[in-house]
Amino acid sequence: MKFRSVLLLSAALLLLAVSCKDKTEEDITYLSFVGSPEFSLPTFLGVGEEFTLTPANVSRAASDTKTALPGCYWTISQLDIRDTVRHEGDPASVPYTFTFEVPDSLRTITVLCAIFAEGYTNASVSTSCIIVRSQDGYRSIQGIQYPEKSFTDPRDGHSYHYTQKNGLDWMAENLSFADAGLSYFDCEVMDGLFGRYYTWKEAAAACPDGWRLPTNAEFMAFNNAYATLPASVPNTTFQTGAGTHMANAYFNATRMWEYWPDVTPTNASGLSLMPLGYVSIRGESHSQLDQFKYSLFWTADELNEEQAYFRSIYMKYDTISCEAGYKDYMALNTRCVRDSQD
Repeated sequence: MKFRSVLLLSAALLLLAVSCKDKTEEDITYLSFVGSPEFSLPTFLGVGEEFTLTPANVSRAASDTKTALPGCYWTISQLDIRDTVRHEGDPASVPYTFTFEVPDSLRTITVLCAIFAEGYTNASVSTSCIIVRSQDGYRSIQGIQYPEKSFTDPRDGHSYHYTQKNGLDWMAENLSFADAGLSYFDCEVMDGLFGRYYTWKEAAAACPDGWRLPTNAEFMAFNNAYATLPASVPNTTFQTGAGTHMANAYFNATRMWEYWPDVTPTNASGLSLMPLGYVSIRGESHSQLDQFKYSLFWTADELNEEQAYFRSIYMKYDTISCEAGYKDYMALNTRCVRDSQD
């Protein structure tokens, strides 16, 4: 009997222990912070740029009587960075800010900010960015054999390669004059790689002195030098020639013109077009559209007071469309021409 009583007592104690353990785990409730540690970074980051990030205010729950300020850490997992900039209870003078310099590494990184405190579920926010190199050396744009001739814009010192045909010099790179227009995804670091996007009126005024927008007739003559089916009417779609103007370019090792059997990017003309889409403008807002699908640039020809003609190349076909767009509601890449100087 005594032995049985001991067994029963041990079993009861074991059940009580398990019951208490389960009860404790079930009763744990983690509080949630008020707010989110939002911060801002551009979509594209240039090698060597330095950023100091400060998250938005995050505070303890209203039911929490503790007054100690929470802690904060930042991570960039692709770069093996984890930096706890403050611990819970640190003086208010210890900031939540994080400073880092963009490394010389062409890749996508994810920057994460987390706020933490005992008894709380972490509040975290992350954003992904792409590192680019727009200067000398191995740039983010590869695979383009630009013409040897170049012109330096005296307004800002930026140089452009150009190709020659039919007595005209054609810019082989998109205009990037910064006094007007928009940057790719609003990131100025991309201007040296992709150029800027201009409304028709901005484009007409942004070309350097002595340069201007090409007419449809001038582009028809240029394209006919390479097209297998020459055109005779300027303001129409040209049935062939797109591939001869498309650069077989790579952006951070990703091919920009997707492979399609009906068109082969050869860049035989030296125009070096890339599929950078366009910007749609609506009032005070704008959005980047059709990147890595279309290459579009303005011509000097107007359809009417509100619309002007532009040229469009789509990744799937060898055709070159002629379309009319609203002068004030579309921003396109711009190629300028001039009478040949030599």
